[in-house]
Amino acid sequence: MTGGCWGDLTEKITTLQGIEYLTGLQRLYCQLNDLQELDLTNNKELRIVLCGSNSRLKSLDLSGLTKLTELKCSRCQLEFLGLAGDTALNNISIGSNPLKSLNLSTNINLDYADASNMSQLETLILGNNTKLREFYINSSALSYLDIRNCTMLSALLQHTEATDQGSTWRWKDDSGTYPGYFCCGKHVIIRVTDQDYFGTDSPPPEAGPDDDKPRDEWTVQRLPADLKEIEEKAFMGTASYIVIIPQGCRKIGSYSFAYCPNLREVRIEGNPEIGNTAFIGNRDDLVILSDSAEVREWAEQHGLLCGILD
Repeated sequence: MTGGCWGDLTEKITTLQGIEYLTGLQRLYCQLNDLQELDLTNNKELRIVLCGSNSRLKSLDLSGLTKLTELKCSRCQLEFLGLAGDTALNNISIGSNPLKSLNLSTNINLDYADASNMSQLETLILGNNTKLREFYINSSALSYLDIRNCTMLSALLQHTEATDQGSTWRWKDDSGTYPGYFCCGKHVIIRVTDQDYFGTDSPPPEAGPDDDKPRDEWTVQRLPADLKEIEEKAFMGTASYIVIIPQGCRKIGSYSFAYCPNLREVRIEGNPEIGNTAFIGNRDDLVILSDSAEVREWAEQHGLLCGILD
């Protein structure tokens, strides 16, 4: 079936097996059902997917649906949500799911996102979401959020114990903005540059987290000598100040050391392949130290400070 076909499924159902053959499907309404799985990777023409309130649905992979514009999948039991390459997506509601990680970095046309009541969300990755205007987020587990590239963001709502539920706050001082970090509510640290701040009614500190800690108290994370590869997101958000990567490591995966609020120094003893986003979202004074000219060149190309090992 091709062309302008769409689904309108309102009776209680447990499976959509065979939907992969409806290659022309553009709209799918299957909320308030009892689905355990939903494979839409072959439905490349989909524009709208409404699949919320399927209480047994734990995984939803919509990666590569380049025409998808709207997704509503709240109140499921999602532990995985794949949205990689969904560049047309502009409206998403994913609240009340037990997701621990959410990557919206490739959803560059995203305008509105509702991730409320996500109490287990630990990692949230934003990229060049320059069109994002409204973002509703609620997670006591989230410790760091980088919104520097969200230049259109005008409403950030964070429900925590430290704020009034349902309130939205934003402010900007008369002279412009403050560089660095500050606490948003009780849990979230937001790092922003050259744009409005969102947070409490008092100015943010001028320095980042633990900036006053002397160097001899910095925690050092030395990775095992026999380590061959650092997988994607392996150490994302680590609290270490110094990381030492051994000579034998041949690959440092994407986002492997992304969004680490204290990371000051990475010592790379070998000459590994490094993913473009391996150190994204870190401090501006992060230094990559290596005796490898290729590694230092990579650091310079990615806007990072670099130097030679001691």
